[in-house]
Amino acid sequence: EPPHVAPIPKMTVSGETMLDWTWALVVGGAYANYYYCNTSWDLCRFDLTPKSWASFGHLRAFMDDVDLQAMVPDNDYVSRGLCSSDDGKSFLVYLPDGGNTRVDLSLSGGIALKATWMNTRSGERLDVILEEKGFSAKLVNPLADLEIPSVVHVRPV
Repeated sequence: EPPHVAPIPKMTVSGETMLDWTWALVVGGAYANYYYCNTSWDLCRFDLTPKSWASFGHLRAFMDDVDLQAMVPDNDYVSRGLCSSDDGKSFLVYLPDGGNTRVDLSLSGGIALKATWMNTRSGERLDVILEEKGFSAKLVNPLADLEIPSVVHVRPV
């Protein structure tokens, strides 16, 4: 009798959904790897570049400016979304539904902070200087489409 062979699952998840999951994992401190099956096993494909390829490139480029190794996942810093922070000095916040959030600045020492926002689909980025320096600040999403998943990196100027 031949050995039992597990069936090969078919992936039916969209590139956007995979991108959303990947952002959630990255903000949670996980290492992300884009596995592009055309380069190894599935060689009979006619559309050689998946539509999500560019969006994953935006993720990688955005993370170049983030010291994720110094951060710990802690959603208590924000009113909504997923957050990692290095003891309240800088924050990486993922908003899977877009929109705004509040961030706890009680440990930031009242220093000037800059927020870099990015639309996770298009890669559109905008920098904003935070005017509020109290115990918390409203992070107002300046991007064109507020319903698209977005990420914001808040750090000292």
